Amino acid sequence: MELFSYWMKKLFIPNIPRPVLLLLDGHSSHYEPGTIRFAEEEGKIILRLPPHNTHVLHPLDLTFFDYLKYLVTKHATNICRINQDVLLQNINHPPLIAWYKAIKPETIVSGFRKAGICPFNAQASLSQKMYLYLQLLKKFLHL
Repeated sequence: MELFSYWMKKLFIPNIPRPVLLLLDGHSSHYEPGTIRFAEEEGKIILRLPPHNTHVLHPLDLTFFDYLKYLVTKHATNICRINQDVLLQNINHPPLIAWYKAIKPETIVSGFRKAGICPFNAQASLSQKMYLYLQLLKKFLHL
């Protein structure tokens, strides 16, 4: 049994009341037909976020992962300052302390708010897309 299928059938579905909406990114492991059918039979609705838009729509990309990257980079930079023989690219394991600092309920909730998912706000993600587009345009036009 694949990891996603195991998680869905043994851990998620038995412990989550119905109905529920599960938002997933586009990773191929999340789309096993039998697992999706099983989830639907159990009253779980699966919605796939559009591909190539997770940086705008994925709640964890909008808050948690950005903050985690910041903390890991800060930690790695400090290691390189202390020990100048260590190369930044050789620090390939994110420190556990950074994970625990970043994985706070308020960080995750703010990601859903920022994506416009909960509470629903179509303008939230639309304005974010417009901002990213304008930033790209500004960079392209050298403004």
